[in-house]
Amino acid sequence: MPEKPTLRGKTVILRPIGPEDAEAMYASLSDKEAMQLTGTKQSFSLEQVQAFCARVPTEEDRYDFAITLPGENRYRGEVVLNDIDWDNRSSNFRIAISGTENREKGYGSEATELVLEFGFKTLNLHRIELEVYDFNPRAQHVYKKHGFIQEGIRRDVLLWEGKFQSAIVMSLLQPDYLARQSRARFESLETPRLRMRRLRDDDLAPLVAYRNLPEVAWMQLWENYDTESAKKLINGCKVVEPFTANDSFQFAVALKESDELIGDLYFKMDEAGKQAEIGYTFDPRFQGKGLATEAVKTLINHAFKEQGLHRIYGITDPRNAPSINLMKRLGMKQEAQLRKSLWFKGEWADDVIFAVLAEEWKTF
Repeated sequence: MPEKPTLRGKTVILRPIGPEDAEAMYASLSDKEAMQLTGTKQSFSLEQVQAFCARVPTEEDRYDFAITLPGENRYRGEVVLNDIDWDNRSSNFRIAISGTENREKGYGSEATELVLEFGFKTLNLHRIELEVYDFNPRAQHVYKKHGFIQEGIRRDVLLWEGKFQSAIVMSLLQPDYLARQSRARFESLETPRLRMRRLRDDDLAPLVAYRNLPEVAWMQLWENYDTESAKKLINGCKVVEPFTANDSFQFAVALKESDELIGDLYFKMDEAGKQAEIGYTFDPRFQGKGLATEAVKTLINHAFKEQGLHRIYGITDPRNAPSINLMKRLGMKQEAQLRKSLWFKGEWADDVIFAVLAEEWKTF
């Protein structure tokens, strides 16, 4: 059998698992969270793990990759295509990230993308399937971002700590994967003064800085916006395309001349891909200059005219006059005020909903 390949991404490197990974893999078996998420109840000895790591490089029906970082060889988890049925061009998929210090950093997402590309483009698989337990909605969301579709539920397949859990069956087919890949990757929307683009790693410091300002955070759901939250937001938008049904995207808003980050826009599509919620956060230094209006107007215009949406709405606190005034300037109309509908920073608060329809936008 030919030597199994190494897959290289921007953040992670996937190399074939071998005997050198046995001790790290054995240590990962004490990670209770990982064991629960994968439904692993069986105990393994170091000798068993060593035998497994020595065996898998030559097995023809599986590809086991260790997740590592550039410049090091340390095992941080694994991503696997196994139970490959070459006759029917199908495979099972699983991934496990070892240790809390390796989670929420985007390693799993990039590893998944690399293995899907390898499976569909190199191995020419037609179908890749997986199972995820119903108590793991975060993983379900990640798989959906990569194009996996839920097919069914295997009820009560796992008895964990006295409670039965069900497994959700998901799959991704080669034609659907290739169709997603052929979509033009979003780069930016531009105005005379602004560029709405993807968040990048170098946006980390300004993003944390303005989101932590009291005059910004007082009407937001967060209290203290930390670096890890910002990293999670940035990493999440690296693999997601905006205007994807049942998914959200955070647009960076930057000055066109300098590319300096001055704010961000939230855009969350519904399951049908016809309605979306919009939100906005801006550095106070750049408020009062019409920049927020310019950015949001451009995004809404693109969503209606280029993406075919039917309705766009925003939700805010009735005390948030700047936000309400912005939506009114955009021609959005108040539809409702939900009284004391949200427990917000120690008190029950109202929500007001403004919306605009595509047919209204045409005449605006």
